[in-house]
Amino acid sequence: MGFDAREFLQRLRDTNPQIREAFPDAYAAYLDFHEKALAPGKVDARTKALVALGASIFAKCPYCIPYHVQRALNMGITRDEMIEIGLVVATVGGGASMTYVSQMLQAIADLDGGNDEPEAL
Repeated sequence: MGFDAREFLQRLRDTNPQIREAFPDAYAAYLDFHEKALAPGKVDARTKALVALGASIFAKCPYCIPYHVQRALNMGITRDEMIEIGLVVATVGGGASMTYVSQMLQAIADLDGGNDEPEAL
């Protein structure tokens, strides 16, 4: 079983409505927090997108990585910039994080050029 970034994004699209339906107030609060946290403020949105991608790699989240790769691609963040962030993560997370940098590269390959909205939340 291989990693398919589009499949993981679709799983989010399929299941998140169930969460939203079960707990609409909590879900709305989370979504509001998510968007506000990633919006430009004292730190620009581009930097926040790279931090979110790096955190996703460090957390080893197969759902978060393609979500944040798609956001980054939509913002014009390049493959090389994402790889560089992945290497920064590996300085803290070691070999385990490096394997998720490889997953990030697969997500870039799967998603680049699609300009799809990552909003699976």
